[in-house]
Amino acid sequence: MYKVRLKAALLAVAIAAPGLADVTGAAPGLDDYYPLREGRSWVFRSAGGRAEARATKAGLELPQYFDGMRRTERLTFEKGRLILNGIDSPEPNEITPGIHLLVHPLRSGAAWSSKGKWANAYDLVLTGKVAGFESVRVPAGLFRCAKVELKYSFVAGGGMTYDYTRTLWLAPGVGIVRHVFRHVGGSTGTLELESYRR
Repeated sequence: MYKVRLKAALLAVAIAAPGLADVTGAAPGLDDYYPLREGRSWVFRSAGGRAEARATKAGLELPQYFDGMRRTERLTFEKGRLILNGIDSPEPNEITPGIHLLVHPLRSGAAWSSKGKWANAYDLVLTGKVAGFESVRVPAGLFRCAKVELKYSFVAGGGMTYDYTRTLWLAPGVGIVRHVFRHVGGSTGTLELESYRR
């Protein structure tokens, strides 16, 4: 009877806080929140139309639309970190070295920063934090997600800066389910998951 109650208690904790840990106590890894296994695909809906992302041997190309322009972020996993290697808008632009988009483990309150150079012209500083865990409903369904807030600061010669923020809702085993962009000037864009293939 004691073992049954213990298992029921552990299951209740896992259900009450999905995305934090499974019943064994193991926290999901970054590859659970951002599954880049080859062959996976995601279709997102936005005001600019539909966008499809596919995982390949090289990583993930994530298309985004805002301000009437398509941008693509190129991502890979390296040493337990999700690395942003380029932002193409629309021409290819490398980030050297690649910057840490996410770090493990994703725990409420976790924070990080990373620096690189974009397009050989701008210093890029990314700061991120896990704002918590919450349930999110999108066209693909209802998901329990880690909410991650990211700020990108681009600094050109002469000190001119350009900033924008992104908020990501990441579901274990699925990846991004909602993605909101905000430019300092006030324009916004939202991607919501419409469907995905494992």
